[in-house]
Amino acid sequence: MDALLSKLEQLFADDEIVADNNGVLAAAASAAPHPSWLLSFFGDRAGVRSAAALKDSVPLSLAREIAATRNAADNQLFRIGRYPWGGRELTIVVAGVENDPAGSYWAGVFDSPPPTDAELERSKPLWTACARLIREANAGRSQVDRLSARLRQLEAEHDTLKAAHTESVAAAMNEQSRRLEEERERLAAEQQCAATKAASEAKTQFLANMSHEIRTPLTAILGFTELLRGGADDGDEAARQEYLDNIYRSANHLLELINDVLDLSKIEAGRMQIERIACSPHEIIAGVISPMRVRAKEKGLKLSVVWPQGIPSQIETDPLRLKQLLINLVGNAVKFTNQGEVRLVCRLLDEGGRGRIAFDVIDTGVGIPADKLDAIFDAFSQADSSVTRQFGGTGLGLAISRRIARAMGGDITVRSELGKGSTFTAVVDVGPLDRAALIEPPSTDAVAHEAPKTLAAAMARPLRNARILLVEDGVMNRKLITLILQKAGVEVVTAENGRDGYEVARRGGFDAILMDMQMPVMDGYTATRKLREEGISTPIIALTAHAMSGDEQKCRDAGCTSYLTKPVRSQVLLGTIASVVASAAPPVVAAVDRASAPAAGELVERGGGSGAEHQRGPIVSTLGTDDPDFREIVEEFVLWLPETLGEINAALEQGRFEDAARLAHTLKGTAGGAGFDVLTAPSKQLELAARGGDGEATAQALAKLRQLAERITLGAGPVGPAPCTNPHC
Repeated sequence: MDALLSKLEQLFADDEIVADNNGVLAAAASAAPHPSWLLSFFGDRAGVRSAAALKDSVPLSLAREIAATRNAADNQLFRIGRYPWGGRELTIVVAGVENDPAGSYWAGVFDSPPPTDAELERSKPLWTACARLIREANAGRSQVDRLSARLRQLEAEHDTLKAAHTESVAAAMNEQSRRLEEERERLAAEQQCAATKAASEAKTQFLANMSHEIRTPLTAILGFTELLRGGADDGDEAARQEYLDNIYRSANHLLELINDVLDLSKIEAGRMQIERIACSPHEIIAGVISPMRVRAKEKGLKLSVVWPQGIPSQIETDPLRLKQLLINLVGNAVKFTNQGEVRLVCRLLDEGGRGRIAFDVIDTGVGIPADKLDAIFDAFSQADSSVTRQFGGTGLGLAISRRIARAMGGDITVRSELGKGSTFTAVVDVGPLDRAALIEPPSTDAVAHEAPKTLAAAMARPLRNARILLVEDGVMNRKLITLILQKAGVEVVTAENGRDGYEVARRGGFDAILMDMQMPVMDGYTATRKLREEGISTPIIALTAHAMSGDEQKCRDAGCTSYLTKPVRSQVLLGTIASVVASAAPPVVAAVDRASAPAAGELVERGGGSGAEHQRGPIVSTLGTDDPDFREIVEEFVLWLPETLGEINAALEQGRFEDAARLAHTLKGTAGGAGFDVLTAPSKQLELAARGGDGEATAQALAKLRQLAERITLGAGPVGPAPCTNPHC
């Protein structure tokens, strides 16, 4: 046995073949040649066929454990043969032979006598060759293991280098990004600083300009007022009138400056609201051209309006803001043009059903340098500071106009050449135009010719033979409006309250309805709603003394087509009626016929305006008394005024504030209609105070009205008001 073990150790010197102290020989099958070698040792080559099952057998440690325990259950999986040898037991573990046909053979092998030395010697060449192959295989495997280990080492080094490189690249990129971000922030800070500095300089220049602009009209106002207070030229009525005219013009100029600043502040604070209401574009244009024509004429300029494609009878926009925008553009064109002409060209834009109008304001003025074109739209800026010194102004007009245009869904652009003039183009959304009737324009741009002196003559064609229903509870207003319409060739039917007006309107046959909104029995809102509910589509023009924000929309929500505020001016009244009549059944009207018509609701200054409130002389109606019809209206008002003031006084004494407010409301509209604008402001103050139940404020307003009434005259003496019994008078 010792010799066998010695030979086995020699043959398997590099493999896992061991003998324990109990003489147990265990063969591990970690390499394929082991079973063949072992079976060859027993001298039976047939066993090689089954020896392949040992290739994937258990490792040495488990083989020893199985052999030592001699577990019967394990024998089913591991064939355990015992071979007695010299008083010891040689145990051979063979795996996976449970179902092997040669399994029974192993038992015979284990019971056979051991091979002789000669048999072992004869097998020695085979053992030697196998041992060499095993050693070579093991050496190759070791080399592979070493190469694999080196490969794993290289892969680990590669991963380490890759990670380090990635971190390095990332760090470099982060550093570059940080430097770029710092550079960007630095440039942004420099730009912001430059912009802030430029804005500060612009505002400083603006304040300097504004100081000059404000002081100039204030100096005139204070100077001429001082002359009047000092009694200068008491005997020269012409000189006094010139002083008053200068004060009036200076005050208007000052108001324009203040309005510009307030408008910009509203826009920047996000408080500017844009309405979208139905309105007449020709009324808006007329309201722009009418005051501008006077300025243009003073400078010897030709001012014209051109509608190449016709005039839409109605658009949807904010008429007040659009008018403000156009007045700024046309006003600038007139201001910066010393000779030549200014044209306002209005173009309809076809943008797939989207209603848009482009307003081109073209002048032959001083022009703008190319590098200043962007700056002119900045707040507080003008193309050149010398412009302010030469032409005046705040430098806010274009900034306000562009922001208004953008708020109205459009924009303003400019083309200009220094010394050759400029073209400013404002584009705004005006709602769908597919249903709007187009009034034909003149055959040429002869619209530039001077408008007729009075709107009555201009509106004679579209209004002549028109039939109008006037629903008005105020006797004076009813008579005045009737007279104005009749002089324009209109047939007028009147009603004294909303219920009567509703009944008359239902019978039909009217081209338009003038509806007072505050009336007894049934107000105008209710009457209008009822007419609309019955399907009556006759244009209805609201007449109201309420001119606060939202009042117009309230009238339109009730079903009114248009809206006029009292006191109603004849030009505005006729222009509005002509517009709605044209919209309902469009006639062919030249644009020149509307060129001088103010926009709906525009207040036209009259001689009895707010300036008369601070004068001490007699107050006469701005209607004039040369026309017998107008003189009759003024006479009736002069007789009616003391009675109304007496009724207001009685209502206040009895605590009937609502009645006093209603009477003051009527007085406000009637006084303006009769040409006594000086009474409208204190009448409104009295109305508001009475609605608030403020006895002291109402008494003060009434006292002011009475003082003014004492100076109202037909030219033959003042009107004496009824005695005041109110203790606050």
